[in-house]
Amino acid sequence: MATPVTEDDLLAFVDDELPPERRIEVEAYLQGNPALASRVMQDLRQRDKLRLYLMTEPDSGAAPEASAVVPLDTEHPPPSLRRSATRRMLMLRRAAAALILIGVGWTAHTLVDPVAAAHPIPVFADEAVEAHRAAMDTGPSFNGLPPEEAPRLAQVVSRLVGSQLPLPSFPGQLMPLASRIVPWDEGSAVQVVYMTQDFERVTLFAAEGKEFAVTAPTMADVQGLSVVYWQQGTHVYALCASIPADQLLDVANTTQTSWF
Repeated sequence: MATPVTEDDLLAFVDDELPPERRIEVEAYLQGNPALASRVMQDLRQRDKLRLYLMTEPDSGAAPEASAVVPLDTEHPPPSLRRSATRRMLMLRRAAAALILIGVGWTAHTLVDPVAAAHPIPVFADEAVEAHRAAMDTGPSFNGLPPEEAPRLAQVVSRLVGSQLPLPSFPGQLMPLASRIVPWDEGSAVQVVYMTQDFERVTLFAAEGKEFAVTAPTMADVQGLSVVYWQQGTHVYALCASIPADQLLDVANTTQTSWF
């Protein structure tokens, strides 16, 4: 009976520390698990990048003292040296992971704010906030099309040919002013600009996500801007405005209820 492949086996596989027979077993296991194999391949690429970086590290210019040079058996290094190398590799992995997290948008505020880190808003809601700010900066025209064009734009951004992204309506609550297509991390979204009865500007962000979920409208405050976001299947929505979040939540709840 074959021994189950563990996480330690995968780490040793990446670090070239498995005996040949066990490496063959791990390779066979990965062939039957494409998702896991993809993750291991990423680890291998990261390992090679780190090794290349270490090999090309600039010379400090200081030659070692003769008394510090000790002959080393490179084919059979002592266990203490192997453990030290493994610890260095793990530290490098953690450093690389930290750089990746910073690269994809982690901010210093998130890193030091445990509340924000524990309850982050979804990506589409954050994108909606940025799109709202951009729309407000363009002036009264909003650089968009007439609001009647929103359904046609919803058809353009839909991933399925002939289908249309459903857009909520807000009769009696919000008056549409303009519509346009805006980019976001997973493609394109429809943004519709509205005006409240108190002449406040509200934007709707609507897009198709990759994951299926059904969530109730949730409100949040992002640097002084109110945002209410929800998801209906693969369709994601967010309302943004400089009005109290609870007012925006009432609008979203009324709209979502009317869909059923």
